[in-house]
Amino acid sequence: MLFRFDVAASPEAVLQAVKTTEGIQAFWTTRAEVGGTLKLGFATAPAPFDLRLDQSDDRTVAWHTETFPPHWFGTTIRWDVEPRDDGFTKAYVESGRPDPVGDARTPAHRRPARQLP
Repeated sequence: MLFRFDVAASPEAVLQAVKTTEGIQAFWTTRAEVGGTLKLGFATAPAPFDLRLDQSDDRTVAWHTETFPPHWFGTTIRWDVEPRDDGFTKAYVESGRPDPVGDARTPAHRRPARQLP
């Protein structure tokens, strides 16, 4: 799955938003804790999502699922910053997971709760 969208913020601010506890809590879910792993909690999920930080540089942040949820095991969630002439485009890429069409759990777990600052 790939989502591309233009962002009116600095690339540094957006990358911080997807790799820090404060950033993730500001736009995705208030139940987030970044440590050795990223733990994301959602009201409809019975346990936190467990993700490992695989990449963090000036253009990309990538998380890889560790244990939960079972239907996401092995999924990589990657955020890429792509420069443009008048700013930059943010890409959200999800790979390694089965096609979620028809999965009743998917919308509640994947939809961002708030916009990026």
